[in-house]
Amino acid sequence: MTTTYQPLQATGLCADRVEEIWSALLSIKKDTDARHSGSASAHTPPGELIGGALLNRYLYAICPDPAVEASAERYVDRALAAVHRLPLLGLYGGVLGVAWLLAHMARLDGELADLSDIDDILLAQLKAPWSDFYDLVFGLTGVGFYALERMPHTAGKEILGMVIDRLAEMSRVADSKRVWHTSPEAVPPLRRRDHPKGYHDLGVAHGASGVVRLLAEAVNVGVRSDFARSMLDEAVPFVLSHLKQAGNRWVLPAYAEDGARTASRLAWCYNELGAMTAVLAAGRACGREGWCDRAEGVMRSSFGLPVETSGCRDASLCHGSAGVAHIFQLVGRELGDGAFDREARRWINIVLAMRRSHEGVGEFLYFEVDAKTNTSGLVPNYSFLEGGPGVGLALLSAAWQVEPGWNRLLALS
Repeated sequence: MTTTYQPLQATGLCADRVEEIWSALLSIKKDTDARHSGSASAHTPPGELIGGALLNRYLYAICPDPAVEASAERYVDRALAAVHRLPLLGLYGGVLGVAWLLAHMARLDGELADLSDIDDILLAQLKAPWSDFYDLVFGLTGVGFYALERMPHTAGKEILGMVIDRLAEMSRVADSKRVWHTSPEAVPPLRRRDHPKGYHDLGVAHGASGVVRLLAEAVNVGVRSDFARSMLDEAVPFVLSHLKQAGNRWVLPAYAEDGARTASRLAWCYNELGAMTAVLAAGRACGREGWCDRAEGVMRSSFGLPVETSGCRDASLCHGSAGVAHIFQLVGRELGDGAFDREARRWINIVLAMRRSHEGVGEFLYFEVDAKTNTSGLVPNYSFLEGGPGVGLALLSAAWQVEPGWNRLLALS
């Protein structure tokens, strides 16, 4: 890849830093493409292919070079070739994730993808009570977000309606609050010792906040909307009831069982920032100003938080600074609030300041915990959720006014 690509004029929130952002984008693209330049490997993680496809497709929107478009198509072709070896579920690593990608790419072209085979499999499985994960990343909530990407196809509406029914069956209501329990078998091994009976996860990625966002979108698109509203009336209070005050900040523990703990981090996946995007969406969908005000107040309480105490150890979308910056940018745009815009700019500066390793993906390294040894370190990562392509997409959205539809994969819009 040469560096002769020329982008369209940047008019976004961080257009004044376009040279540095464009340099980072080109570097991320170069390293990501180089990773996949040889023959397709049977061991390539699908999250890398999804990330590469999305990065190049949105780069094409600001740099309409045929070579960029061809790169996006190559990633899609490789993802399609890999589906035979993938598990069905997994929005970022299964057949479901590849199907979401195909639906999204077709949507960008004003078309509907032919995904009847995967639709039929999902509809058949959803007829019976669900016994697998309920969450966004691995489970039922992720199926719901695939269904949303299929709209307005009839299968999308049918799948979403059945997902809502199965989620209701997997929940219970106690003290007028609707909760979903993560079984001990579904708890990651490193956490199982501290939670031998499982827990009630509050996060977007694996818990109740991801369900809240899905139910809010069901209301918005008019699928089982009355039932979804009634579930939100019980699910949102459950999430909000676990907010804790820590000095001038409001924080949300990862799990309800964490009790009085006030240790937290700014992130999409867990804790208060990602969760409050779901509560805000639910409030807007249901006309509940109190939920909106509460969510906005919690997010505002983290303004100015130093990166050193934020818990962000890398630039990823999942648990890093790019995810934080993108959330603040989205909320600022939705509310027309300059304070959120300024906080988004501050976090984009933090993202760029993390580009200093002279190795990795576009000169970014990413935090990783080795599940076998329980050791951690910074390593290259090429995936959408935890690596370079996701960071590139967040930077692109900060500098250019391109609708960030890719963030529907994060349950953010």
